[in-house]
Amino acid sequence: MKKGIVIGVLLALFIGFLSLSAFAEDEQVVMIGHASIPDSLKKEEIKQIFLGRKTRWANDEKIIFVIFAEENTYKTFLKEYVGKTIFQYKNYWKKQVFTGKGRMPKAFRKSDDVIKFMSDTKGTISFVMANDVDLNTVKIISVEP
Repeated sequence: MKKGIVIGVLLALFIGFLSLSAFAEDEQVVMIGHASIPDSLKKEEIKQIFLGRKTRWANDEKIIFVIFAEENTYKTFLKEYVGKTIFQYKNYWKKQVFTGKGRMPKAFRKSDDVIKFMSDTKGTISFVMANDVDLNTVKIISVEP
């Protein structure tokens, strides 16, 4: 009897693990951009862009980056690409604004709003969850190490 319970519990844990793995793949943060920007970027370039240090594309077009402010996506992006927490990132930008070195990035609460803004604005780059991307309006940017 105990053997059957143990097998049942192990099976339930295994199925739960598979479900979490599938969920995690769907919830991947991806870089997206307007059709006018490069198809791939280095991870360091993305960091420099979102810190306001890289301001022009190779064709001299102005870089416009926007934030998708959904908390989990925002946290994941900052951790993976910028190396900061949301608190640290906001404080970084407050300091940039206070010292006259930059302006707070434009932020959107809905992925649809990010994508709409980007499809209408040349030179834009941002991030969303992979399952939110509409390839008819923006493109996915491949990220090189």
